[in-house]
Amino acid sequence: MQFKVLRDTIESERLIEKVGKISGYLRTQVENSTKSSSKITNVAGEGLNLYINTKDGQAAKSLQHHLIKNGVISRLNGEHGITLKPALIVQEKHVDQVAKALSSFQ
Repeated sequence: MQFKVLRDTIESERLIEKVGKISGYLRTQVENSTKSSSKITNVAGEGLNLYINTKDGQAAKSLQHHLIKNGVISRLNGEHGITLKPALIVQEKHVDQVAKALSSFQ
């Protein structure tokens, strides 16, 4: 019964379709806002599951702290990176907040 409600909500809100659109925007914004950082080596992943790799573990910890301080939930991913996994209900304004936080990371 609980899964039916969840499935019905995903379908009625067209969340899968929305994720398909917003995930491209997320990827572009994250890549563009990390280009100038010497501490970030690359962005990987698909859809809403993005991995931001850093040059070392200290940079990863520093990035995670910076993002959380700027209202972006993230978690450490291995020794040299963090993971971004926004909820299915993510909107452009949330992606813009992520991009702004990443742009100000030194």
